[in-house]
Amino acid sequence: MFRNKKINKILSLMSLFFLISLISISCKSKQNPTSFKPADLVGTWNCTDEGLTSDSFKISSDGKMTLTVGGQSVPGNLTIQNWEADKNKEVGSYSIKLDLSGTQASHFGILTFHFKNTSECELSASGQPGRVQHFKK
Repeated sequence: MFRNKKINKILSLMSLFFLISLISISCKSKQNPTSFKPADLVGTWNCTDEGLTSDSFKISSDGKMTLTVGGQSVPGNLTIQNWEADKNKEVGSYSIKLDLSGTQASHFGILTFHFKNTSECELSASGQPGRVQHFKK
């Protein structure tokens, strides 16, 4: 009799652990969508870092980007490479590299935009190592 109670207790604990694990996995997958299309990134993105809120960028549906730094528009023809081929592919994250050499903002070097999802982006510049700006759409 003692042995049956012990087996029942172990089976009950295992069942409970299984149910909790199943619920946890189910809830987690609904909270953070794992994929998106680069085309969903079209729109205006604003910097959320203190003191840099006048920085922004815009992605248009044709893959062109416009940048605003310190409230001033950065001139130049900035086009996302392979946009037409990639814009409708499902991705878990998306990165864009723009080389600003030859523009008035060449001191920034190569900009890397890393999109975690359709509303969060981190921007780094090779001309400013270690500095990361945060943007939201």
